[in-house]
Amino acid sequence: MVAYMKITKELADEYLKKGIWKPKIFADFFEENAKKYPDDEALVDSDTRLSWSELNLYADRAALKLADLGINRQAVMIEQTQDCWEHIVMRLAAEKAGVISLPLMRVLRHTEIEHLLKITRATSMAVSYTHLTLPTN
Repeated sequence: MVAYMKITKELADEYLKKGIWKPKIFADFFEENAKKYPDDEALVDSDTRLSWSELNLYADRAALKLADLGINRQAVMIEQTQDCWEHIVMRLAAEKAGVISLPLMRVLRHTEIEHLLKITRATSMAVSYTHLTLPTN
């Protein structure tokens, strides 16, 4: 059975004080590894191999591109990418840009995606090349 609990500011502060949580985001750990182990292999996907520094560089470039496209901090971006290195780059890029990334399963159809676009008020969507036939509304 799963138990749910609301994380209050007081509880979050307690977790931080006790060292249970760190005042870092997911992307911070990648940046630390890029500095400590720049040439070490970070990610392997089929025939693509990326070092920590390469992965971090791709994520930085993608984060800048999100900003260039006008995707603002705290905007919701739906992401429907394949389970590949590009998904990790987009996840990191969104976090670095302050964009809320909402990953979707690849099997969702247009009707389901349209519904999610409405209820999340997403302002953008990142897709793999294989998903370029998207809803127009």
